[in-house]
Amino acid sequence: MEADGSAVIAKVPGSGGRIDLQTVKEQMFYEVHDPRRYITPDVIVDFSTAVLELAGPDRVRISGVSGLPRTDTLKVSLGCTEGYIGEDMFFYAGPGCLEKARLAKRILEERFAMAGLQADELRIDFLGVNAVLGAASPEPACEPNEIAVRVAARTRTREEAAKVGREIDSMAVCGLASTGKRVPHQDRTREIIGVWSALVPRTLIQSQVRFV
Repeated sequence: MEADGSAVIAKVPGSGGRIDLQTVKEQMFYEVHDPRRYITPDVIVDFSTAVLELAGPDRVRISGVSGLPRTDTLKVSLGCTEGYIGEDMFFYAGPGCLEKARLAKRILEERFAMAGLQADELRIDFLGVNAVLGAASPEPACEPNEIAVRVAARTRTREEAAKVGREIDSMAVCGLASTGKRVPHQDRTREIIGVWSALVPRTLIQSQVRFV
């Protein structure tokens, strides 16, 4: 790194990877919202004036980067509790497995209603059929060999989230014939930690470095 802000990007000889104009450009613009005004804690960067040059094998020199003074605020990300998730899975295989999964979904929805499940969001997905695209998923071109039914509910309390596992346990012992049930190796309920971001005045932040 030079006093004028130019730098040479390189790597330890003999180590893996590759440094050239393509890889440096790819990293430079990774998740950059505006290349003329990329906000960092220390400066607002303008990448549009940058000059990149090969300086040898696995060496790229970058110069000419300009920018603007830093902002008066800093972005702070806050972790906060956002309720709980209850989640479990069960399976069908062989002829008719998709129709069985669809019937099982109807049964589960009715069972959740009878159990009084209070959920902000409930998903019953068929893995390999509609778990990603949801209602926009096309009908399968042929009958699947097997279906995994994933059930997840977002709730306000752990007690409500626990209803998911209880109802799926019931599906395994008194639901449709040939319902396959996994043995959970972890808690089927978990707390949700969300991330909220906000801007705060820079003057309120006192930086500290501690060596332990």
